[in-house]
Amino acid sequence: MTNEKVSRALADLLTLNHTSQEGYEAAAAVHRGWINLKSLVTGGQATTDAVLEACETGEATALKAYETALGVEGLPQDLKSVLTQQHGQILQAKNQVTALKSGS
Repeated sequence: MTNEKVSRALADLLTLNHTSQEGYEAAAAVHRGWINLKSLVTGGQATTDAVLEACETGEATALKAYETALGVEGLPQDLKSVLTQQHGQILQAKNQVTALKSGS
């Protein structure tokens, strides 16, 4: 699948979900700001725990968005394949964060 086809399919998917890429970018910026604020306020080991908690929450939110996208009827198979692969990578990252959190 070419980048143009992926871009077009992603644009269609975003339209189907009545959302925009800018909305996701804004939410990510707010989430990063929240992590930074927690780091400043808590300090020490509490900082590590707070950052890991925030990261785990962010990954869980991303997984939910991917699961919603993957549930869209009539999704082209090549796009579904890309989304499934990315979902797996995010799940793996979330599991790593959870493991770090458990070990801290």
